[in-house]
Amino acid sequence: MSSGFNVLVYSGDGAGPDSAKFAVKTLRAFLGHRYAVREVDSTVLKSEPWEGSTAMVVFPGGRDLPYVRDMAGVGIARLKDWVHKGGRYIGFCAGGYFATSYCEFEPGTDMEVLGFRELKFYPDACRGTTYPGYDYKSDNGSRPVSVKVNRELFKQISPKEGEQIAERFNVYFNGGGFFINAHELSKEPDHKVDILAEYPPDVPDPLNRQRIITDAVAVVGCHVGRGRAVLTGIHPEAVTADMDPDYFIMPHNRDMIPKLKETEEDRLRFLYLMLRYLGLSPKPPAEAAISLALADGVPLQTPTFLTYTPLSGSAQNSTGHSSMASALVGATDPETSKFKDLEDSVHVIDVRDNESDRTLLSNSVHESGSSTPTVVICPPNVYPEKSATPNFEPSKCAEHLKEKGVRNLGSWMMYTDTTTSTQSFLEKNLKFQRLCPNGLVNVASHQTSARGRGGNVWVSPAGCLQFTTLIRHPISPTHSVVFIQYLMGLAVVEAVRSRPGYEQVPLRLKWPNDIYAKNLCDISEDDSSSSSSSSSSSLMFNGHSNGYNGRERSPINPKGYVKIGGVLVTSSVENGEFVLLIGTGVNTNNPLPTTSINHVIDAYNVANRTSLEKISMEDMLASTLHAYESDQVVSLKEQNYRKVRVTGIAPDSGMLVTEAIDQPGLIFTLQPDGNSFDMMNGLIGRKTQK
Repeated sequence: MSSGFNVLVYSGDGAGPDSAKFAVKTLRAFLGHRYAVREVDSTVLKSEPWEGSTAMVVFPGGRDLPYVRDMAGVGIARLKDWVHKGGRYIGFCAGGYFATSYCEFEPGTDMEVLGFRELKFYPDACRGTTYPGYDYKSDNGSRPVSVKVNRELFKQISPKEGEQIAERFNVYFNGGGFFINAHELSKEPDHKVDILAEYPPDVPDPLNRQRIITDAVAVVGCHVGRGRAVLTGIHPEAVTADMDPDYFIMPHNRDMIPKLKETEEDRLRFLYLMLRYLGLSPKPPAEAAISLALADGVPLQTPTFLTYTPLSGSAQNSTGHSSMASALVGATDPETSKFKDLEDSVHVIDVRDNESDRTLLSNSVHESGSSTPTVVICPPNVYPEKSATPNFEPSKCAEHLKEKGVRNLGSWMMYTDTTTSTQSFLEKNLKFQRLCPNGLVNVASHQTSARGRGGNVWVSPAGCLQFTTLIRHPISPTHSVVFIQYLMGLAVVEAVRSRPGYEQVPLRLKWPNDIYAKNLCDISEDDSSSSSSSSSSSLMFNGHSNGYNGRERSPINPKGYVKIGGVLVTSSVENGEFVLLIGTGVNTNNPLPTTSINHVIDAYNVANRTSLEKISMEDMLASTLHAYESDQVVSLKEQNYRKVRVTGIAPDSGMLVTEAIDQPGLIFTLQPDGNSFDMMNGLIGRKTQK
């Protein structure tokens, strides 16, 4: 089974706009809690290193020929190889034709498309359209179809849902085909084909519409090497709530929407079981139905709790807790309770002196969603209850901050269970940002518009620690901000490896700001006796923009490591200082198949017969902020791995300045060795002072 966390939905030429939209929305509803559902085109699949981070690739309905044209050559070769090695594929309608061995579309008509196909996930042909009347430009050829489910197969996958699903359910059909010889192939000894659903016994054969086929197969599951594929001639992913009744004007489809609604629960059960068949971990159908009822299938934003925890150095932020809170309330319209900013109109609720409003601190997170952001201002040392923040407890994080002696970072904290993006909110709402003190941390458990390098946007899965730290840094000839972003990545690694017993947990920092962990399957006793035997954090300096060039693995990104996090920094200048927004995301407690820090710790324990405890989200955040504030320790490759402490940043070069631990006063400035994957083992120290 593929261990990635991305679900890639093809939206290039050929993908029908509605088909791609339905696929994205439905898959986010079922998989958004664990996987990031993203749209891609042929350029991505041909040229970017998507394989290692991807759980499934989906080709929606539309037109098969543009898929063949644009994916020809390396695109099809890479997709085919990836599935054979354990990847997952869904082809809805046109995506189903595309993944067979031969396409027979409307033979003998003006729309005829005949030809061999290269993916060959299904070893025979797909012939269509199953029902006549298809029209590329309208829904006139569509109709509701009652398909028969293979309940016995699904009972083996999920006894509960397999038992509950009805023998038949109604589904949207528009131009799909049926799979030739599926019954015969399903009975062969090597068992490479499973039948998931069949059409009604009334299919007019496209080769001769007078002849009726009584056992046409609508959905097949294919065993492809170590991977699996599901190919459909129907559209179980089509979202009934988003269909326009004005599109269905023909006698055979006027009752489309009422018919689909009659068996909606069973359609969702079928999708759930189909995804389980592929080895994924979807939400139960009832939970997915809630997301499907929302616009775009994206969860609503939950309230943001603005908390204040007095720390040893937090007084420098303000003259007291009231400064930011009072400024925010003072800028809010008293009649509407709205704080109008450049991007958002923020609903502000001040519960410091209003006991009746404090019910917001205990409301269930599932009852508090909104399409616009809401900020709840909490009194000092008062935090929302777990019912309001089930995935992260600000009160526990505050305890960890105090225990670790954090001086400033996180004293002011914003926490939201579901938001658009912690970084974008602060970046785009400049009025709000100006009220924020230095060291404020904005945390979220789910981001619906999470950002990565290259402008990528996705819905982030659960279990990832995601936060943005606001740092104000003076503009000065003697101060540089070049290395500030890199210190956060180093702090994430040190938050784990600085703990007693965790020194050899295989985490690395790859230059400039990507966090990697050893693949779970590759962790062994060797990790406890690696050459990096010091207790300082492992770093990876890499002078290249990408460790994988799409053709072969580069030595700077060796086999056996997977990316589990990264840092993205945006900056601006205002009032004589840099304003840095350091966005950090690290897989901490993600459910499988995503590799996370706690999975790495578990694998390390098994390999080395240790019993290291898992790290909570709250502890991980507090430890990272503590490491960022602290003088961090690294080892120098060309100085016999001498331990040095990071003390600052060189004003002339922006490089790290360090001091030898065993010889105070001995100073080294550090630059990266661009040929090294392990940043710690690749640090080159230049002696500058004794």
